[in-house]
Amino acid sequence: MALDTHRFWRSLIPCTFPIVLAWSWVSWQGYQGLNGQDAHDYHLIAQGYATWMHGGGARPAMVEHPHGYPIAGVLLGGLLGSTLIGLRAISACSLLLLAGLMIHLVRRARWDRGASIALVLTMTASAPFLLRYALTVMSDLPGIALVFGAYVCCLHWIAGGADRWLVLSLLVAALALTVRLATAPMLCALVAGVLILRIQDPGKRRLVLTLVMAVSALFAAAWSFWPRMHIAPLRPLLGDWSLLALFERVHRSDDGLLRYALPNVLYLLKVAVHPGFIPLGIVLLPFARRKDLNTPEARLALWPMLGYLLFIGGMPYQNDRVLLMAQPFVAVLFFPAFGRAWARLVGARVRWAITLIVVMGQLALSMRAVRPFVRQAQLERELAGRIQMRHPQLVYTHGMGAAFRDLCPDVPVRELWYGVVEDFQSGGLVVVQPLSLEQQWQGEMPWINYRHALGQGLTYAALDPEGWVVQGVK
Repeated sequence: MALDTHRFWRSLIPCTFPIVLAWSWVSWQGYQGLNGQDAHDYHLIAQGYATWMHGGGARPAMVEHPHGYPIAGVLLGGLLGSTLIGLRAISACSLLLLAGLMIHLVRRARWDRGASIALVLTMTASAPFLLRYALTVMSDLPGIALVFGAYVCCLHWIAGGADRWLVLSLLVAALALTVRLATAPMLCALVAGVLILRIQDPGKRRLVLTLVMAVSALFAAAWSFWPRMHIAPLRPLLGDWSLLALFERVHRSDDGLLRYALPNVLYLLKVAVHPGFIPLGIVLLPFARRKDLNTPEARLALWPMLGYLLFIGGMPYQNDRVLLMAQPFVAVLFFPAFGRAWARLVGARVRWAITLIVVMGQLALSMRAVRPFVRQAQLERELAGRIQMRHPQLVYTHGMGAAFRDLCPDVPVRELWYGVVEDFQSGGLVVVQPLSLEQQWQGEMPWINYRHALGQGLTYAALDPEGWVVQGVK
């Protein structure tokens, strides 16, 4: 069904309101979208490209992140007058793109305009965790929107659309990989789903399904139990992935020692019922039916969702940010349930009153979800201010390396994670969380290096409320 352009934009406009309100609130709080290692890394990469494009400095080298997002931030920042604003605008616009794709998908299923707007507003545009990362300098939302765009293009091709839909889906998928490597498992699962759904012959379909499952199982087992595979080029993407991690609650990884209440396989269910992902999930569960999985949208959505969740479950951590990529596909599975719940509401005024209440409640949850980010950004600036006041020749830290390189560009920074530091430079500063090192990093490189620094001698410093200390090396 062709989508009327005018009606589409009329449906999308209400989805801008949650983003505008949330952006205004964080701006009033002084939050600029920069908190955590990855956000500062992206900002540093973007600044490096901006300098290089103007003839100064070397082109940024590949680090842990693909450079598609920071490059796009530089290009857009050239129009907006600020690289940082460009990066933030891309994150915010990615949520709008995702909302637009959702509207297109719902309207393609011949929903009326009111139900379409209500669904996308409550399930996407004001979903707390999606909105939180729309306000942050991160590649998550661009990656999510591009993967979902590839999924929508594949749906058109499976339904008998022209081959240009397949070509477009491949281009969008390639863009997703330039933005975020974590999209690779989801894209691989999407390809498998497209092949199986596109093949008409039942025998061939079963053969392809068997091969996909067999290859996936063999690779998972080999990676988990054959250490020699870990020297492969896939190591940066797969990290410490293990099949056994699905059933474990205690993990040791690059993030130190982590303990959780539930094993990873149960934690994955969070994406369907936690208020941060889909606030209406628990409300809609009674309206769900098994036949909901028979629609083309649901059958194709199951592949990237399940493939990605099983991949994430094998990682030695539990992380809401990483889990977020499955959210739009879980929302697709809830489409029929939402339609039944919407039909139960009698009268347009009742429907829109409830929709408004739900959206306002989700905005409140979003602000609660963003508040730790705002506080972390304030803490990073406070610690950076202390460093600049003391003019050290070198800063040793763990967990603040990217933030200090970004906020204190004239001060060399050394992360305590990378190798043993036998001799700390006199006059340098050590900025760490001692309690965190004892609880989470005992026996690991940051803890070992901090013990070396204590042995060499550190000046006393007052403890920050979050447990950070700034200590001088004797």
